[in-house]
Amino acid sequence: ANFIGFLTENKTKVMFRNIDDSHTMRFFKLQITYPKFLDYYKLPGNNPKSNTVVLAEGIFDIFSAYIFDHLNIKQHVNFYASCLSSKYSSLIQSIVYDHQLFQVDVIILSDRGITPEYYKKLKLFNQHIIRNLSIYYNKYKKDFNETPIDPEKIVI
Repeated sequence: ANFIGFLTENKTKVMFRNIDDSHTMRFFKLQITYPKFLDYYKLPGNNPKSNTVVLAEGIFDIFSAYIFDHLNIKQHVNFYASCLSSKYSSLIQSIVYDHQLFQVDVIILSDRGITPEYYKKLKLFNQHIIRNLSIYYNKYKKDFNETPIDPEKIVI
C-alpha cells in the first residue's frame, strides 16, 4: 500500500488516501484530536476577498476542481473545502466561524446520490449565512473524482 496524507485545516485529522489501485483499502482517517466544529481540508482559490467557496465531500473532488477548473470559476473563488463526509451544514458553519465569512456564495460539487431536496433544506436551515447555493453534479459519473467530468448545474 502507498498512501499520501492530508492534514485538515484545524489539524485534528489526517486523511490518508491509498494511491495503489491493487489494494482494496482506499483511504484511512486518523483522528488526532476532536474539534469544536467539523474540521475540513482546504485549498486556496485565486480571490481571497471573495465570499465564494467551493465544497465537496472528498479531497480529490476539490483537487480536480482546483487543478482543472472545470467550472471556469477559480479566479472568483476564495477557497475550496472538503468536509470528508456529506455534512455540508456543519462545514458551512465551520467556515463562517473559522474565516469570518458571512453571506457566503456556496458551490457544492455533489455526489449523484444526494438529491436537490437535501440542498433545499440545507439552504433553508442556513439562510442566515448562505446568500446563494449552486449545486453541480458530474453528469455521467458518481462525483468529481471520476472522469470524464461534465458539470451539470442546479441553482437552489
